Amino acid sequence: MAQIQSLAGLQKAIHRQVRARAMTVLRWTVGVVYIWFGALKLFNVTPVGQLVKDAVPFPTPSWFVPALGALEIVMGLWFLTARQLHRLLPLFVVHMLGTFSVLIFLPGVAYQHHQPWELSMTGEFVVKNIVLLTAGLIVCVQPRGILPGLPATAAHAQGPAGAEQSRGEKVGVGARH
Repeated sequence: MAQIQSLAGLQKAIHRQVRARAMTVLRWTVGVVYIWFGALKLFNVTPVGQLVKDAVPFPTPSWFVPALGALEIVMGLWFLTARQLHRLLPLFVVHMLGTFSVLIFLPGVAYQHHQPWELSMTGEFVVKNIVLLTAGLIVCVQPRGILPGLPATAAHAQGPAGAEQSRGEKVGVGARH
């Protein structure tokens, strides 16, 4: 019986730790992925450079992929800072929707036998961006450190000078989202 209680206590402790840190880890993960992939593009060592060029419906100059990489690095750093993430949201959404252009403009590359339900390796690579899109959306719209769907703890509900941060209420000067 004591083992069951200690196991239940351990489970609760792990749950508290995960809940306290999950949004921060998710935000860092999105930021690091953006910086990493952006650096690969910036230094022209990405395996997807030609795919990126081919997936846009306009001619791309030689600087297009490195410039996209620089933008991704800036976006990644923005995620890491956790400041004003709601302002990053429109740029993030446009960028992520752009990643799905492969499915529209390069169906021969994205699908096997031109069947949308038969993804190629490239198609699977692109469709997995749904996870990154969802993670970024959650990070950008949630108050800092609050997991969606869970009630805010007293520590998370109070921002600087006691300003409410949960559920979009007033936020004090200097509060971060």
